[in-house]
Amino acid sequence: MSSADIINLNESNQFHGKRKSLSDAEKRFERFLESLLLFGLILSKEETEVVESVLSRKLQGFDGGVLPDDPQRRRAAKIKAFKMRKHLEERISTRVEYTDLGKGGYIAHEEETRELYVDELRLLALRTLEHLNSIYLEMSVLEAATTDSDFDYRHYHPENKNEEKKELRLEQVPGKKTPIDQIGFKKVSLRDWPNVTIYVCGGVP
Repeated sequence: MSSADIINLNESNQFHGKRKSLSDAEKRFERFLESLLLFGLILSKEETEVVESVLSRKLQGFDGGVLPDDPQRRRAAKIKAFKMRKHLEERISTRVEYTDLGKGGYIAHEEETRELYVDELRLLALRTLEHLNSIYLEMSVLEAATTDSDFDYRHYHPENKNEEKKELRLEQVPGKKTPIDQIGFKKVSLRDWPNVTIYVCGGVP
């Protein structure tokens, strides 16, 4: 294998490794969203619909609950998601400050603690959707970068290398050239080298 082959093979391995990492992360993020749906009473109705759409793959390249080919709605959804994230972050920060046991003599009620946890889960859901969108976009870029030119490397298996056989056409030297219809095919060893001219007829040299 040439140095170019090794470089291309390494690039192929990196491609597969990156795609596998993205796929693993995608599955974990999706399982988290599925868990939120199973618990219920955590996400709002709108958030639930968005999550269900993403998990059912009705939306590809999700970003804020709209299809990516609608720039205006896409931008509006981004702004809405950003505002919601900031709102939740500020509310969580305030709740944490006042629900710490013993701080300022204030002891949080059970319902207030529950609301804090719900807000934290909603914030995590928003961030998860953002991460999933980034993963979908990156995976689409990787797929687009996969061309027929790297087919051999994406399907290369070292253990199968010997399945391709070399076929060498030999012409004896010196002497009269052998007629083409009498030329045979056989493997050649180094000891044959001084007496033959080698023509590659098939396989990988």
